[in-house]
Amino acid sequence: MTQETNKYRESVSQYAQLTQLYLDDVSPSGGNPCQKICDSVTNGAWESPAADDWVVDIGDLGTRIKTIFTNQDDEADRALGEEPETVEVPGEHEWKATWVNPFMSGGGTLGAALAMA
Repeated sequence: MTQETNKYRESVSQYAQLTQLYLDDVSPSGGNPCQKICDSVTNGAWESPAADDWVVDIGDLGTRIKTIFTNQDDEADRALGEEPETVEVPGEHEWKATWVNPFMSGGGTLGAALAMA
C-alpha cells in the first residue's frame, strides 16, 4: 500500500474557499447584509406608516441570509477538516487519489469563480 494525495480534499478545500468568498460578499462587515438599507429607511429615507414594519421584515431577511451563508461556510470547513491529506492505495478511499474536480475540468463555473477570486 502507498499513501497518495487526496485530490478530493483539494476540491473540498476549493469549495471551502469559495463559500468564504460568498460569505464575505454577502456580508463584508460581518453583520446583517441588509443593515445599511434598514438604517437609511430608519433615518428618514422613507417616511410612511409601513416603513417601520418593512425595516423589521428586511432586517429579519438579512439575518436569515447571513445565517444561511454562515452555515454553508461552516459546513464546508467541517467537511474539509474531516478529509485526510493522503489516502491509502489500494484501499476503501482510493477513488479520492484519482478524483477529478468536475467544475475545474473544462472551464466550469466553479473554476471561473475561483480564478476571479
